[in-house]
Amino acid sequence: MKTTLGRSNRVLIAIAGALLIGAGGLFSGSAAGHHPRRIGIDDFMTGLACVESGGRFGAVNSRSGALGKYQFMPRIWRAWSGRYLRNRWAEPTPANQEFVARSRIIDLYARHHRWRLVAHWWRTGNAPRDESTWTRSSTRYVNRVMRLTRLAASADADHQIPQRCFPAKVERPTIRDERLPKVAVTGRRVFLRRGPGPRHRAFEVVRRGDRMVVLDRARSGGGYRWLRVGLKDGRTGWIFARLTRAIDRG
Repeated sequence: MKTTLGRSNRVLIAIAGALLIGAGGLFSGSAAGHHPRRIGIDDFMTGLACVESGGRFGAVNSRSGALGKYQFMPRIWRAWSGRYLRNRWAEPTPANQEFVARSRIIDLYARHHRWRLVAHWWRTGNAPRDESTWTRSSTRYVNRVMRLTRLAASADADHQIPQRCFPAKVERPTIRDERLPKVAVTGRRVFLRRGPGPRHRAFEVVRRGDRMVVLDRARSGGGYRWLRVGLKDGRTGWIFARLTRAIDRG
């Protein structure tokens, strides 16, 4: 079934071509033997990934909880996956990480028109044009991202940048444009668990009347049906199916 991406897809179509050939007027370094060219979105994503995680999809910051190649904060991941994948419960798979990061960067570049400002926004959540107002740590961060970005745009980037920092060639993720099935809790107080079955740790209690979307189904060791459900805040868990009832998709 054909789906649409809404505004993010229209923005992508409108400016992706300009980004891929390096819109923004920034050029790579002019070291001897290099053929300078304009910086494109792949170059910027390479520099960003190298600084954020060393290009590792499985990276997790033990202090902040930021995850993945581009270090999404958990609540930000839920918000952006909801916006760009139409599914706030999407797993941060490599394909999803690459798609969400690229989509967000395209939106940011369309708004700020300078890669340095996009890098500063990624670090701080804002992009003041007056760089004298930036903190030292933010300036150092932006300088590191841009140094690697310019290197990625140079002729010998493959020899100086880890291959995993470059945007990965992954299959396009599935965009959820359909409505997900929903259930309501029928038990008075019901545990949500980390996996399908009572042996898995409970982490939340839901109550009669609470509504949740159904993301997956499985059976426990005894053959009992369990549902993987999504909460409004983006968290997911497993609930005993017998303590729920299906409701209209509305």
